[in-house]
Amino acid sequence: WLTRLRNSLRPHRSDADLEAELQSRLELAQEAASADSARDEVRRARLRAGGVHQATEAMRDQRGLRWLEDFGRDLRYAGRMMAKQPGFTAIAAASLALGVGANTAAFSWADALLLRPLPIPRPADLLTVGFQASHATGSLSMSYREFLDVREHATSFSGLTAFAGLEGAMANDVAAVPQPSVGVLVSDGFFDVLGLSLSLGRDFRSDEHEVLGRDAVVILSHDAWTQRFAAAPTVLGRTVVVNGTPLTVIGVAPPGFHGLDLFLRNEFYMPLAMWPRLRSTVPKDVFETRVQRWVSVRGRLSRGVSLEQAQAELTGIASDLERAYPDTNKDTRLVARTELRQRLAEEVGNVTLSALLLALAVLVAATACANVAGLLVSRAPVRAQEVSLRQAVGASQGRILRQLLTEGLAIAALGCGGGLLVAYGALAVFRWFRVPSDLPITVNFALDRRALAVAAGAAFLTAAVSSLMPAIRTSRTSLTATMKRGPATSHGRHRPLGAWLAGAQVTCAVVLLTVAAFLVQDLGGRLAAGPGFQHAGRLMMWFDPDAVGTTADEARRFFDAVTDGARALPGVKSATLTSFVPMDGGERGIRIFPEGFDFGAGPSGANPWSASVDESYFQTLGVRVLEGRAFASTDRDDAAAVAVVNTTVAANYWPGQSAVGKRFRIDDESGPWVDVVGVAATDRYSFLIEPPREFVYLSRRQRPPRTMALIVEADQPEMLAASVRELVRRIDGRQPIFTLRTLSEQYRMRVVVVFEILMTL
Repeated sequence: WLTRLRNSLRPHRSDADLEAELQSRLELAQEAASADSARDEVRRARLRAGGVHQATEAMRDQRGLRWLEDFGRDLRYAGRMMAKQPGFTAIAAASLALGVGANTAAFSWADALLLRPLPIPRPADLLTVGFQASHATGSLSMSYREFLDVREHATSFSGLTAFAGLEGAMANDVAAVPQPSVGVLVSDGFFDVLGLSLSLGRDFRSDEHEVLGRDAVVILSHDAWTQRFAAAPTVLGRTVVVNGTPLTVIGVAPPGFHGLDLFLRNEFYMPLAMWPRLRSTVPKDVFETRVQRWVSVRGRLSRGVSLEQAQAELTGIASDLERAYPDTNKDTRLVARTELRQRLAEEVGNVTLSALLLALAVLVAATACANVAGLLVSRAPVRAQEVSLRQAVGASQGRILRQLLTEGLAIAALGCGGGLLVAYGALAVFRWFRVPSDLPITVNFALDRRALAVAAGAAFLTAAVSSLMPAIRTSRTSLTATMKRGPATSHGRHRPLGAWLAGAQVTCAVVLLTVAAFLVQDLGGRLAAGPGFQHAGRLMMWFDPDAVGTTADEARRFFDAVTDGARALPGVKSATLTSFVPMDGGERGIRIFPEGFDFGAGPSGANPWSASVDESYFQTLGVRVLEGRAFASTDRDDAAAVAVVNTTVAANYWPGQSAVGKRFRIDDESGPWVDVVGVAATDRYSFLIEPPREFVYLSRRQRPPRTMALIVEADQPEMLAASVRELVRRIDGRQPIFTLRTLSEQYRMRVVVVFEILMTL
């Protein structure tokens, strides 16, 4: 085969060798013939050889790759035909470029948000394992004790590891000012299960996970090592400070690995046992209780074990745990999912947007295919006589079909190049999006190898779809009929196919334009209607006292002082503390049990979102309280527990009644009673495109969180940043400020820019 390939790539040298060989055989035949019969012998030799040129052609087929040589000739002929008809070539290539570019851009979007595999060896073998309520479909998690039980009994996995994210502040040494950072708390075997080797230093030892808070060691990410310490090998043994806790650097993670989240760029890894030292609010029994499921678990399948076999084993383990611990494991299932299925279950919004873009991109490609196919069909009458002449000199229908398909492939190659330019322009639009956070969070839209492969595949597919049918029709041209009818009369037989293609193209185009018009109108209307809260003239900032190791009492005093100080600043109209900022997050899920509500055969209790806010929240953000009252300064921990619910909660659990005066238990069926004192409007909490969501507001004085945001209302909020920083420095200079920006900027970055991207596309 290598010899055949060499002969096909160097045909002139091969042909010269063949001709010399054949000529030599003729000369030998002449010399061997007797004088009497020399002429007859030479004639017989020539007849046996079939002529030098004919013999050369036959020998070339035997010694080379005929299909490769034919393809080269077809490609050269296609180039001449394209140059001969530049208008046709430009229109066809531009049509395919739009189809290829749209699909490549849509894939790049979906790849960045959902599809990109983890940067680890054999990522398909890594599964997410966790418990889930029987009726639920969302994320998976475990308690630490459940993780130990599953790891002990599961034989389908070569290893299981647990981890939890940690947001806080990191300083390069004990004297440096801490900066916002994010990392991962991991169990033993984390890097081994992922199949990764450290770039520098050593991995955690098994004994460094045994005693809570004892082993203050840390492994830095490769990016943190290069950016914070200039990639110095002397980083090993240095002390960094995370959330006020000094830690000794023992290693550096491999390059390109930032954790198991597509967007977070984690800067450090620490043993799970260090969590109580890093967060003062961590319950003392968090590593023993089975109620709180707070760790994520990944497991690598053993060689030869399928996902179905692993799931069957996990189902048996879940049944055993349900019998052993019915209070915590009743009506739960233990599930294993691939990374992609886990993302599809968790990122519903990203799935919706990606599916929308991919569907529209497929319609664009279908329109392009119909366009190019129609152009090729329109050329069929002109090519009819050419095809007939090829048939007359012996070309088979298959040979003609290959020639016509090669022409379509050449046009597709031009369309692929143009499609990459279109995709690059779309990615420039995607890059308008920026994650509004001081934490290292990025969304990487890129034309990488996977996107290039999709572009090539889309170009080949569109070329095949658009040129196959016209090529088949053209290659079936009848020599006798064409010569009798001539090019003018042969046009009629192609009209039905051309009309069908034109109709398909118009249909796809009308669908695209209709969908685009409705989307632009709907998205524009949602932007005009707004989110339901006031964002103009507001400055926001987040505080996390745990990041510097403050106690609960110190945190409470700090929040009171910073709120009172902000209200006293010149130009400030109001200020509020909240654990949740609309369109920015901070909400927490709680479990409530409304009095008198029958949940039927399903699990009891509801799971709304919740936030702890102070008495100024509704006024400062302009959230309407439709019934009852907002919180008051008297709603303290020594008073009756109160709550404000939104209209969705009121309608779901007290339909046709006033929710004010009703009550519910919180956390569990024996938890404390909470009285509903007000009903607020249901707004948009995470995105403008979301269904009505149940939301419960609690008094921050009765249920104080450790992480809170300060929102200040003023005529010129952007001018207050320096004053607020100075205020915080005077109150507690250790406290870092996270995400200091106007609420309007936050809203634009989280919502408006996304809508603008979709509307532009």
